Amino acid sequence: MEDNSNIFLEYIEDRGFDINRYNNALELSQSADESLSRYLPKDKQFLLSRKVKNSKLEEYDINGAFGFLGESELVIPRTTENDERLLYKKKFYLKMFDVIIANGSSLDLNNTIRKDIDKYIGFCLSKDSELLKEYLKDYKWLLNNFYRYTRENYDLEHDTYKDKELYLIRKK
Repeated sequence: MEDNSNIFLEYIEDRGFDINRYNNALELSQSADESLSRYLPKDKQFLLSRKVKNSKLEEYDINGAFGFLGESELVIPRTTENDERLLYKKKFYLKMFDVIIANGSSLDLNNTIRKDIDKYIGFCLSKDSELLKEYLKDYKWLLNNFYRYTRENYDLEHDTYKDKELYLIRKK
């Protein structure tokens, strides 16, 4: 069985994403297991998640932290997970990143709407996934808010690959 993250990465690469065009990618993800960062050079990515564990970041050799996206910075609270790596002492600003990537649904996607930064936000799920309807609902809401707050037109692009459904928010 093919990995949804790797399939989604190939999908966004076919639509113009090239990690070599960027200095640093911020990935908003549910977990390291579902991360696109597993397939990106370590020096070009940072995974931010409300559910990530250090043991998984280390297992996959991913830069990242437990935290969430604030208005202009990454909020990395003092927790047992972050204390081990002293990440809560560092400041990570959104301007340090030149692209946001996401495969899946995350509360932090809402905070990307007004950010003037390249985005590759979407998801890859099996056609029979119980999450498909929920993700579609979340992404349609997100798409409407992209237009509402930016007055720019976006599409929710759709494609299929074998038994997978792929979606990507794209500027028209």
